[in-house]
Amino acid sequence: MVWLRHILFAVTVCVVPIVVHAQEPVEKPDVGQSIPDVTQSPEPDLGGIPVTRKPFTTLPGKAPQQPATTADSTMRRIAGAMSARYYPSVYPRGGADFSRNIFFYDYSSGGDLMRWKGGALVGSGSRTTMPGLFSHQNASLQAVHTVGNLMFTAGVTADRYLLTRGLKTVYGINASATYNFNENLSLTVFGRFYNNSPYVSMAAMPYIGSSAYGGYVSYTGERFGINLGVERVYDPFLRRWTTVPIVTPMINFGRGIVVELPVGWFVKELVEDAVYDKKQPRNPTILPPTLPPPSPSVIPPPSGTDGSF
Repeated sequence: MVWLRHILFAVTVCVVPIVVHAQEPVEKPDVGQSIPDVTQSPEPDLGGIPVTRKPFTTLPGKAPQQPATTADSTMRRIAGAMSARYYPSVYPRGGADFSRNIFFYDYSSGGDLMRWKGGALVGSGSRTTMPGLFSHQNASLQAVHTVGNLMFTAGVTADRYLLTRGLKTVYGINASATYNFNENLSLTVFGRFYNNSPYVSMAAMPYIGSSAYGGYVSYTGERFGINLGVERVYDPFLRRWTTVPIVTPMINFGRGIVVELPVGWFVKELVEDAVYDKKQPRNPTILPPTLPPPSPSVIPPPSGTDGSF
């Protein structure tokens, strides 16, 4: 087998230089030098699209350049042409990129769509991400009209919640009327109703719209103000309507910064604890008396026997 090793060594020595030489770059002269009346010109500016020079197969001339189609742009066009019911996502059609941060797609915008004497039609939209709770999208259309000291508002809303259990869309209507007695005192009655009030968790309840109606009086001073009133609210956890006081102190820090602190639910709990916890229950549930345990049964022996079984 010694001769076989010598043959393999000779073949290896001959093939390696050929492979190395084939991998070396080969400089070819520009075809423009070999064709008369053709001079070299710098690369044309194609708007930032990188192109590579290929050998001419015909006489030189300007051929239309088409940008290369990438897989990403193809998938974006396919996703953009899909119907919404086949693409149930709150993220953009091109897909969500969370390499930046989870709040990258949040936004808030709005403006007047139409104006008339004493009123306007206002549209708004927003998206808010609450880590650990849900992602909320909102679109609303509100009409406002003022007649003297009386102001009317009415509108429709659509809310979409991205929950851990899936998507939930809620539609609602709202209306209110406010009468200004003077520049500091006003009275407001309002109502809002939704086709559904989903219960997600106790932590998410304050951020999910719920049907309610009521009224309150507002006092607004130079630095401080307060809203006092009462409302009936639908509780999605208890699945019933409940009465809640409206107590909302306000602080004006200037430059359009106003902080409101609604503490109506807290006041409700304090009043219930102070009033109802001191009263004895009117109809206590009394358990029936427990019967004594049965005594062990004694089975007499059969008659006509001496007592043995």
